Amino acid sequence: MGEAARVLNEGFDDKYSQMMEYLETDGRYWIENDQWALEAEAIRQAGISTGEGNEGILVEFSTFPEGNLKIEMKYFLLYSMRNKLLTASNVFQHYRGIISEIGQKRQKNELPDSFADLNVEDSTDTQGRKERDRLYGILIRDAARFFEDYYDDREETEKDVWHASRLPGIKISAAAKRTKSSMNFTKIAGYYRPMVKRFMKRLVIKRSWSYCTELLIYIRYFFRVFYSNGYGDGFLGKLTRTDIENYLGWVAVDYGSKNATVRSKAVSFIRQFIDYIQLAEYPEAPEKDVNRLIFDDDIPRRERAEDTMAKIKYIPEPVREQLDASISEIEPEEMQPVYVLLRETGWRGTDVLNLRYDCCLEYIWNNRENAYVPYLCGEITKTGIPLLKIPVRDEVAEMVKKLSEEATSISTEDNNPERYLFNTYDGKCKGLPYSKPAFTSAIQALIEKKGSRMVKVIFIASGRILSATRARWSIQSRGCRSESSSRCSATAASR
Repeated sequence: MGEAARVLNEGFDDKYSQMMEYLETDGRYWIENDQWALEAEAIRQAGISTGEGNEGILVEFSTFPEGNLKIEMKYFLLYSMRNKLLTASNVFQHYRGIISEIGQKRQKNELPDSFADLNVEDSTDTQGRKERDRLYGILIRDAARFFEDYYDDREETEKDVWHASRLPGIKISAAAKRTKSSMNFTKIAGYYRPMVKRFMKRLVIKRSWSYCTELLIYIRYFFRVFYSNGYGDGFLGKLTRTDIENYLGWVAVDYGSKNATVRSKAVSFIRQFIDYIQLAEYPEAPEKDVNRLIFDDDIPRRERAEDTMAKIKYIPEPVREQLDASISEIEPEEMQPVYVLLRETGWRGTDVLNLRYDCCLEYIWNNRENAYVPYLCGEITKTGIPLLKIPVRDEVAEMVKKLSEEATSISTEDNNPERYLFNTYDGKCKGLPYSKPAFTSAIQALIEKKGSRMVKVIFIASGRILSATRARWSIQSRGCRSESSSRCSATAASR
């Protein structure tokens, strides 16, 4: 968006004043000094950790000419270090020279006077570069994106890129929040972009974020393939059966190597899209009824449920027992209860990581057992189930209770505003749950350590298991009630 970000924001001077006020804190150290020393009192006052053994000049801005870019660079670095988006050690070891280089390029007018005026896409590809060039690209990209958002005060749904974290009321998994998920409308032709954004604005509050992002992929493809085949603005309103037959042919070619479900969605999702915009009387909608454009038998048949189930291979009992017996060896230790709950419930990893400490455990009266039975309670985001309750064993409930009490005692509105049971309390991912890749790595490290048959099995982040031949092994929720699983939950609870 670049210059548009500042044009759209009539209060640019206010934003600049806010940056100046921010830099004038800690005795005006940040604004008055072009050399920031690791030993400076202001560093300590700002709560910035400098790491062990680091001393001297953290960063200097003497190469920058006076202007907006210099103020923005200072603000971005200070804000990032204070909020632990960047560490002082990382800046000291990797970015000092790069920041000086940015100042030199500004002196030569090789860079504009604001990061918001940079084309972010120019710096997104950091693969295959030399290390310094790669780090330069990362810093420029992150700063450009930061100020693009900083200056743009429009409602999120008015922008061309929607960030999930800024949309109230959406249904998004905890794991997806770590990836800073977004929806990008920039690849949709400008003529139809407002219409698609209007359609998605209503959908994101009704369906899960993952469903909406998947649907948008096919909508982008629909418009791209028509425009690339000679169609222009306004083609949608005049859409004919012949046009749809052409589209079906393009789908058959472009998605020919994909499975039946993907090919089916390329047609069924577009039919759903057209159906709604006609019912809602969008001015851009096709004049012909969707049922006369896309027929039922145009939609490729998906795989039958029984065919999908037939492909599932279950974990061999010896492997499962070996995994359960080795739970105490999972490192770091905080990943052990995640494994226990995956085995106990059969839920996806995203749903286990989405548990909230203040409402994840409930005791419900059971007439048959004549006692209160513990239930694990959580939201299943993919299928849109707001509250699913599943019975768990007493030792597992005790483990969850201890975890909840610990999380309650150390959580604040700052470090855990969403009240996650498996929360990250500091660093760049503060306030987010553990990452699925971190859990995967922990289990894979155990597998490599143990060797034997376990080497053939690789955990994936969804809470399921994948073999070397890519066949799925499903973790069954009640299969964990073996003696070894009982021992592993007791071990995790004791920790």
